[in-house]
Amino acid sequence: LTVPQAMSHPHLRERGTVITVRDRVYGTLEVPASPLRFSEFGQLDLVAASLGEHNAEILTNYIGYSGEQIRELQSKGVIAAAAR
Repeated sequence: LTVPQAMSHPHLRERGTVITVRDRVYGTLEVPASPLRFSEFGQLDLVAASLGEHNAEILTNYIGYSGEQIRELQSKGVIAAAAR
């Protein structure tokens, strides 16, 4: 099946192979999901991170950058600033 055919196929929709996710920019979207199912694992509440959302956390906690270093990278366009 093509992706559009799979997304509209009644069996795949009933089986949960098409899920709804929330995006901060685009709102609610239906997307293809993994066809694998595990009896003890429920559905995840998926929300994609925004561009640059975790930059400061990662650069500070794992690399040891200061807030000033991070702001400098943002001002030069090297990294994205987190959307607010």
